[in-house]
Amino acid sequence: MSDFSTAPRDLFVVVTLPSRVDASNTKALVEAVVGCGSKQIVLDLKGTEVVDSTALGAIVKVHTSMQTTGGQLILAGVGDGIRRVLAMTRLDRVFTIVADVDAAVGS
Repeated sequence: MSDFSTAPRDLFVVVTLPSRVDASNTKALVEAVVGCGSKQIVLDLKGTEVVDSTALGAIVKVHTSMQTTGGQLILAGVGDGIRRVLAMTRLDRVFTIVADVDAAVGS
């Protein structure tokens, strides 16, 4: 069973991440994003406390792939800890980051 749930929301598919995304479930994350078949993805990190380097690398690859095909990847509900990691790695300049899913689907 996957730790990731997907749900359509307007023109987007929202992929909700578990509290921890790391090497043990990064493949399931990629499968959830690719498997939803949408070019408009919101990753809901509201309940996510830990994202390791493997997961960050996979999210960057998904983001790049989506941009190449005219898609969009938005990060929503990013907590302070993950936000600091994104800032340290300068990925906060790469991703579109919004307060919550409502803000993402309205953008």
